[in-house]
Amino acid sequence: MIKLRETRKFPEIIFNFFAANDFPGKIAILGDMYELGEFSDKEHQQMAMLATELGLEEVWLVGPSFAKHASIAGAKSFNDAAEVKNYILQRDYSGKTFFLKGSRGMKLETIAEVFSA
Repeated sequence: MIKLRETRKFPEIIFNFFAANDFPGKIAILGDMYELGEFSDKEHQQMAMLATELGLEEVWLVGPSFAKHASIAGAKSFNDAAEVKNYILQRDYSGKTFFLKGSRGMKLETIAEVFSA
């Protein structure tokens, strides 16, 4: 079952909930956060590091702001949602649980299309 929920507040709380619960094969897909202004670089770095410290199976970072921090966080990096979709379609992610969070402009919700195809 695919559930999409738009959240604007407290992404860290929601992310920590995902990490703390016993979902199978947790994969976080985090897209650039456009609304951060002058704090953008610092917040993207902190979120990337938090993601990799939570014991998730994989962390995928999407967009140019997160790309700068992917290597230090040990995460996969993608240019956009279309690239993520193609990556998923080339592999078997049956039984995995995905967490998607990013600005609406990143269009991460389009990734869910690959699971209903």
